[in-house]
Amino acid sequence: MILKSIFSPDWSSPPGDTIADILKEKGETPSGFAVRIGLPYEDMVRLLSGDLPITEDIAEKLARALGSTVQFWMNRETQYRKHLRKLQDTDVYHKKEQRQD
Repeated sequence: MILKSIFSPDWSSPPGDTIADILKEKGETPSGFAVRIGLPYEDMVRLLSGDLPITEDIAEKLARALGSTVQFWMNRETQYRKHLRKLQDTDVYHKKEQRQD
């Protein structure tokens, strides 16, 4: 008998984690990258933390600067927001918030 398990983590990684990993690999700082793509540093901080959604304009800048595609970044954003909504609708999310109080 083959049992299939569905991977359903109770966490989500913002697209900013991917950006930070790439920047680290390239030896580039977030502040330097922000200047290079024309994004205010405060917005870069919010982007890396997942508080600033990736818009099409930002996705175009990321694609040009990091060598990926606009669609990749838009998909990464969509998947992240969708997963956050799913987590917020589960008891796991609410239990974590209650423990922090």
